[in-house]
Amino acid sequence: MRRLYIIAVLLWIGLCVFASVKPKVMWLDCSANFERFSYPDSIRYYVEKCQEAGITHLVLDIKDNTGEVLYPSKYAAQKKNWKNFDRPDFDFINTFIEAAHAHKLIVFAGMNIFADGQNIVKRGAVFDKHKKWQAVNYVPRKGLLPVTEIEGKPTMFLNPALKEVQKYEIYIINEVVRNYAFDGIMLDRARYDCIDSDFSQESKKMFEKFIGKKINKFPEDILEWRPNAEGNIDRVAGPYYREWLTWRASIIYHFIKDVRSSIKKINPNCQLAAYTGAWYPTYFEVGVNWASRNYDVSKDFSWATPDYKNYGFAELLDFYTNGNYYWNVTLDDYYKSSGKHKNETDSDFSTGEYLSVEGGCKYSKHLLKGAVPVCGGLYVEDYKQDVRQFQKAVRMNLKESDGVMIFDIVHIIRNGWWNELKEALNENLTDEAQTINGVVSCEGKGVEGVVVTDGLRCVTTDKHGIYRLPSLGDTRFVYISTPAGYLTDCEQTVPQFYKEIDLNQTREYDFLLKKNPKDDNKHLFVLEADVQAGLKKHWDLYAPIVDDYRQLIAEYTDRDIFGLNCGDIFWDTPATFYPDYMAKVKKLDIPVYRAIGNHDIDCNGRTYETSYRTFEGYFGPTHYSFNKGNAHYIVVNNNFYVGREYFYIGYLDERTFQWLKEDLSFVPQGTLVFFVSHIPTRTTEQQRPFNYDYGKLAGETINAAAIHQLLSEYETHFLSGHLHANSNILFNDRQMEHNTAAVCGIWWNADVCIDGTPQGYGVYEVDGNQVKWFYKSANQPKEYQFRCYPVGSSKEFPKDVIVNVWNWDAKWKVEWLEDGRFMGTMTQYTGVDPYTQQVCTDKDRTMQSWISAANTTHMFRATPRNRQAKIEIRVTDRFGEIYTQTVLK
Repeated sequence: MRRLYIIAVLLWIGLCVFASVKPKVMWLDCSANFERFSYPDSIRYYVEKCQEAGITHLVLDIKDNTGEVLYPSKYAAQKKNWKNFDRPDFDFINTFIEAAHAHKLIVFAGMNIFADGQNIVKRGAVFDKHKKWQAVNYVPRKGLLPVTEIEGKPTMFLNPALKEVQKYEIYIINEVVRNYAFDGIMLDRARYDCIDSDFSQESKKMFEKFIGKKINKFPEDILEWRPNAEGNIDRVAGPYYREWLTWRASIIYHFIKDVRSSIKKINPNCQLAAYTGAWYPTYFEVGVNWASRNYDVSKDFSWATPDYKNYGFAELLDFYTNGNYYWNVTLDDYYKSSGKHKNETDSDFSTGEYLSVEGGCKYSKHLLKGAVPVCGGLYVEDYKQDVRQFQKAVRMNLKESDGVMIFDIVHIIRNGWWNELKEALNENLTDEAQTINGVVSCEGKGVEGVVVTDGLRCVTTDKHGIYRLPSLGDTRFVYISTPAGYLTDCEQTVPQFYKEIDLNQTREYDFLLKKNPKDDNKHLFVLEADVQAGLKKHWDLYAPIVDDYRQLIAEYTDRDIFGLNCGDIFWDTPATFYPDYMAKVKKLDIPVYRAIGNHDIDCNGRTYETSYRTFEGYFGPTHYSFNKGNAHYIVVNNNFYVGREYFYIGYLDERTFQWLKEDLSFVPQGTLVFFVSHIPTRTTEQQRPFNYDYGKLAGETINAAAIHQLLSEYETHFLSGHLHANSNILFNDRQMEHNTAAVCGIWWNADVCIDGTPQGYGVYEVDGNQVKWFYKSANQPKEYQFRCYPVGSSKEFPKDVIVNVWNWDAKWKVEWLEDGRFMGTMTQYTGVDPYTQQVCTDKDRTMQSWISAANTTHMFRATPRNRQAKIEIRVTDRFGEIYTQTVLK
């Protein structure tokens, strides 16, 4: 009774430590430290060193990959010597536990589970006593072999599916829980050997029972190794491959479930912990699903069945740590490298952001869904040439996961990195050379949860409004994603959500917010595209458009209002005409958020990175976000200048993708998102095959599929310009592109665009999660939503009445009546607008040679029975608004 009371008190102390700071775990390998930990004084010394460095948890490895244990066991052989060194006879485990608890450290018993022999030194029961339990591997070019017969294999595995093996391992675990006051059990190598294992006849029978079928060809119906043309071997999946992976995951899941049940019966306070590799996309190769059961693996990976998720064991654990064992710490590091990596358990090289410390932490948290905290692990030896990279990895694990695990103490000792470790573990210390900080406040109080970014990484403010942004890198700005309910100051319509960085002056950048006097759950924005003024007279022509904006805005006094601009404000002369533009637009007296267009960039520079400097000087960063009510707004630069004259393509660079991914990590799935760019993401409902056609490369975003995928869980409206035409394209039930016609019409030569859409702009009304929109033609009433042409106006269809419905989409209806009689829907066709055709060929107009009327899909026609009849057009938009016109003869 007294012993259980002591355990409870010690556990309470440990949990207090756990709750107050992030766990900082030191792993103590069994073999590497065998001689070092063979003396009580040495044990106490190193436990104290760990505590002084800031370590809160120890994992004492007491069962290694030989299957031997470090205590007198009823079941397993005791490891009494290693590398010609005999350990003195003393109570090794209790010495460690007492020292750890004296320093208020939590201590786990680290136990290799299904590893039972080390081939290099030929130690382990798998070579004799447990030989009948050994795994049988399906080895390329060699067929089925027991592991003890495979040359060069360092660690020998048992078959995890065998009930005798599982019982044996649980007996040992229970023995430890009964006899020693460990705070928890840390499972290691609770897995299969590799993708080759286990193909024994016992596994075949159990798998057949699992699927309820007989296997005719074994192992070929599971997988097959086939030589390829290059002389290598390919792994070819058989008809039962996916079910086999699911079955193996079920074996490990049920084993861990049984372990939990057994140890909790003995000591309910004993924590169950596990270590796995962090490389989840390939960890199926060892039969382990360490994710949450709430993560549906089959949606992301073709190798997983829908049932695979049922064997995610995260919910069975009290504590979890993984191995982010990579030199590449940040995502930047990863993308500067080859990207390829082969982990300990992998059969081949793989790529992916998760193959970095930062990416591994973030991905792990995504997979675990909060089921259990994750301590990101690191392998000290990865950084033996660079202690700064080691410290960077420690800090990254602490920042992006729920703690850090250091593997192993032997490398800290050999490198003499105790001070460096202490510095890295101190959460109150940061690398000031690579950190900026500040406060986001409103009315003298800090604002919590505001996203702050340098255009690559994103952090949030704490409860005091304080942010710290590490690893700044070569960025020009630090800025915020203005939260819903707040506004920033505005200078000549430019929202001041950003600060230009000058590290020679300061590392502190504060942001002042003010509360929005209106409830921005209900808001409106005016969307313009392609002002594209390149002459003085163009600005005079733009002025009436601005007045039209002002008149419309004045009608909406009950809501928050702002502007969005899809780029091409200028016509290759941003520096020259900035004052002219600002003189006109400042009359709006509302914030206007702007995207850069291809005519706003600095051409003739040597790289893309030089192309947006001037624009940034006027309007700030070219990719950013902000929030209004329930909506999240994203603005990006997708004009990728190719470094010669005026050539560019529609393309989103990796830096922006990285920022976008981080930005969206703070946006709940299902949120209403508006994605603003100059060049459309896509101009067709279905993605067209790629070809090297400059018109296509410059007319839409060539890597749009990745953008759409990233935003697939959000209701997204893509807002763009560039084409001087109007269209609404439904990609699917969640994503839609609104390509907005040009304010300048036909480059200030006519009052329509090349598709017949009048000069004008989009108006979007947002109320909670609901969005309504209409196109506002300049100097026309809101009801002006289409133009009619009498019979004879079109050369293509001379007998038809023609209608251009410029804001049409598939949910609109276009109908007609003849002498009051309803005639049905009009026929949609692709063609040119008659008026536009006329003005583009009018020789009296100053029209550039490259301008011509463009085909558009928002044209409709009908053939009257009587050319003298009264023809009425009735258009119903997607929101049920009805617009009518009589066709003039």
